[in-house]
Amino acid sequence: MKIAIAKAYNGVHKRINQHLKNLGVTTVYFDIDQPDWWQTIKKINPTVNGYFWNADDKGKYYYQINDRVYLLEQLTNKPVFPGTKQYFFYNDKISQLNFLKFHDLPYPKTFVTTSHDKALNFIKKAKYPFVLKDAHSASAMGVFLIKNQKQAKQAIEGIFSAKGFNSIFGYFYAQEFIANLDRDLRIITVGDKVAAAYWRINKKDWRHNVGLGGEVDNKNVPAEAKKLVKKISKIGKFDWMAYDLLILPNNKILILEFSCNFGVKGAKKFNIDIRKIQANYIYNYLKNKK
Repeated sequence: MKIAIAKAYNGVHKRINQHLKNLGVTTVYFDIDQPDWWQTIKKINPTVNGYFWNADDKGKYYYQINDRVYLLEQLTNKPVFPGTKQYFFYNDKISQLNFLKFHDLPYPKTFVTTSHDKALNFIKKAKYPFVLKDAHSASAMGVFLIKNQKQAKQAIEGIFSAKGFNSIFGYFYAQEFIANLDRDLRIITVGDKVAAAYWRINKKDWRHNVGLGGEVDNKNVPAEAKKLVKKISKIGKFDWMAYDLLILPNNKILILEFSCNFGVKGAKKFNIDIRKIQANYIYNYLKNKK
């Protein structure tokens, strides 16, 4: 078995490469960020069984990742990990929201518009504070707590101007703020199994990310939350996915967002090697595909 691995600044390719080699897999690197990347693919494709690319965050140029993965699948006709089924939603909260709505899945009250006037009408009736989000950001970046109508109007005037508001241009994405929650829940699925599940707790910041100083705890994770994310991964046919959820005091579950490219610091706290689990998944998938 031979797998081609795309390089990335995040360094995930190195860890996946080592785990695959430990499984006896032959690997080869390629640079998908070069304009002529497809020429390399043309040369190596006859000799490989599949491809892996954990892409770097490209912010508002998120579509470049989806374009390249889609083309990689179409040119090679071979499995790509993660594939377009996952990358379509990467750094695109609006597409994620549409997916959740279509499948009648629970999420916080959310208002999205590309209309300046509709955004202004919304903030007249909105409950404050609310959360303003950059739909194409990750790792708690591009998330703002709007405390009053004055702040909201300033944000809207920026969003619908040539200048933008903190890289948000042309759309208004507002989500209800649920107060008095000191934690959210991160659950990672690989295949049809939960690979890791833990609370992210931050008593100093309303954002709970580990990268912002959040602590982790894997005690008393609701079984219903695990069941829900496994259902979502099955619906989407996702190879793997990390889900961020809120559990309300009445035990209601709300899905904040999900991503196929995610950090593993929290899982490492519990000695869970997600990259090893992903490598094993790729190996078994391709082995069974023969």
